[in-house]
Amino acid sequence: RFNLRDFFNLTVLWQALFLCLIIVLARAASSIVLAFSQFNLQELILLPFGLSFPLTLLVALAAIGLQGNVISRHEGTIIVVTSVLTALIYPSCFKLLLALFKRSSQTA
Repeated sequence: RFNLRDFFNLTVLWQALFLCLIIVLARAASSIVLAFSQFNLQELILLPFGLSFPLTLLVALAAIGLQGNVISRHEGTIIVVTSVLTALIYPSCFKLLLALFKRSSQTA
């Protein structure tokens, strides 16, 4: 069980944002391999945001970790907040970048 107040704790929010950044950077690093394929630069930039919607996976990770006493309630809260933030932030970033790329290709 999670305490709703923990979700609005600034420490939890900063740690969750840090995890969001780590997730995107890990996806970006793994997409470097695709630079040697037929993907263009815009697709390589969009890829980490398009593949980083791990909402259910992160929530399941938190639940399993808590049940097995592998993570603390605080760490579980950070993971759940991270999943919510990634579900809100990444699709917006993806759409924004896609719109910017479309606009720049139309003016070129």
